[in-house]
Amino acid sequence: TPSAAALEGELALARADLAETRAAFELVQAAAEEATAAECATRTRVAELEAALVETKSRTASEEENVSDEKKRLDLETALGEVRALEALVAETRASRRRAASSTATTRCTSLPARSGARPPSGKPRACSPR
Repeated sequence: TPSAAALEGELALARADLAETRAAFELVQAAAEEATAAECATRTRVAELEAALVETKSRTASEEENVSDEKKRLDLETALGEVRALEALVAETRASRRRAASSTATTRCTSLPARSGARPPSGKPRACSPR
């Protein structure tokens, strides 16, 4: 019958449409699974890179701190060396001043005229003392 033939034709078209839709769905599902796997792999890679970055920054900060500590130590050693040099210069200057004062006192005492019992105009005996 013509109506049965029309129904069979419509059924064949519907089945073909269903098969095409199923194939499209399977392609979309496969693409979604691939996208999900790619997303998972990318998330894992991001986590690895973040961990590596944190470690690198931590190590870099530690190395910079060590360099900074070493620089501070060297600066301190330099400063201590300068302080020791200044202390030595001060000690040498003091010793030189003592020698000069002693030499001046000796020169004053020996350059005074020797008078028999003569006193200066103040009436006090002469004293040998550095000024």
